[in-house]
Amino acid sequence: MRYGIANQGTRQRPPAPPGLRPCPYCGEMIKADAIKCRYCREFLEDPKTLPQSNHAVATGKDGQDHQDDPDKPVMVLVPSLWSMTDWVVEGLLLIAGAWGVLALPIERWITIFRGLSAPTQRVIALGINLAAEGTIVLVILGLILRAAYLKGTRYQVTRDRIEWIRGLFSRKIDNVDMFRVIDIKLYRSILDCLTGVGRITLYTKDQTDPKFVFEKVREPKKLYDLIKKQSLEADRRQGVVHIQ
Repeated sequence: MRYGIANQGTRQRPPAPPGLRPCPYCGEMIKADAIKCRYCREFLEDPKTLPQSNHAVATGKDGQDHQDDPDKPVMVLVPSLWSMTDWVVEGLLLIAGAWGVLALPIERWITIFRGLSAPTQRVIALGINLAAEGTIVLVILGLILRAAYLKGTRYQVTRDRIEWIRGLFSRKIDNVDMFRVIDIKLYRSILDCLTGVGRITLYTKDQTDPKFVFEKVREPKKLYDLIKKQSLEADRRQGVVHIQ
């Protein structure tokens, strides 16, 4: 009796017929060069590697979807400094005006304020000059801060949401779910077309950011198509139907 149990425990699988091999998943005999088992429908890996289920490939070893991670950024971009064109033009006009005031001789200002006492004329002329100098300093400082703000802003577009990260001395992060996007618009002026930038506006059902505006970014049409595609896919996954 013990002898029979020992034989049963140590019994080995009979050798596979020529041209066949056992499936590493269900054990059925399949062709040696088969790519997919016709019994369990599993795809077969290279025989030199460990067997790996196609379901494991799709979901990952821990059961999570690694190939299509919803939090993995699909696109990361920052605003272009070309979006400062309007600011720069207006700033240069202000600087030119202030520079003209400074270049005008004080004697001309005194003739403008003829009839006032000499001390009053000097005080007024000094105040005008200080205002002009302050305007130049403020414009330059404003342009520097604006450039720093744009460089400190970053957009991350994932499969399920859009994250907006910005801040100079502190960081603030907001996000908009893709399925909340109900409309998207792209605007490009003539100058934007020449510089390759554009502004994208999203109209959403988000209570915090019902109108989400991207600062002028490069390749705006590519971003426009991506958001449009991802929002439609998010609507299908969530079963959302937007009623106009």
